[in-house]
Amino acid sequence: MWTTPRRIAFRSDRLKTILNDEDENVFTAEMLGRAATTIEEFGELAPDEFVAFFEPPSLDDRIVNQFALFCQMSSAAARRDRWLTAHPQVWRRLIIPARLKWEIRDKLDQANVTERVLFPGLDGLSRWLARYYSPRDAGPPVE
Repeated sequence: MWTTPRRIAFRSDRLKTILNDEDENVFTAEMLGRAATTIEEFGELAPDEFVAFFEPPSLDDRIVNQFALFCQMSSAAARRDRWLTAHPQVWRRLIIPARLKWEIRDKLDQANVTERVLFPGLDGLSRWLARYYSPRDAGPPVE
């Protein structure tokens, strides 16, 4: 079962209101900017430590292509591993057996999820070429 950030019980009315008003599951940088304009303000939005997930601004091709979320702890002193341990209902760990690595790589390649797409430019192309032309029984390509 996947738990979206909206289902986390924010103790911050300001964060809850922004998510509900936008009918979103995650924040944008602009939405977080409406909640707090400084890191200090952000940390004071709730009495307890919290984590907020947000879509990063599209600063370069890599961020756009990875289509990922960033997570921000409410305090620089907060530790995400401790927060996750205290909130086991909001996450789960998946361990993929090593024997499935090449099968998963093949399926990702078929869906065009490769180093060339995730890391645009010469760096991604060289990573993809090194993997593509390496024997399957060899270890990871040397960088």
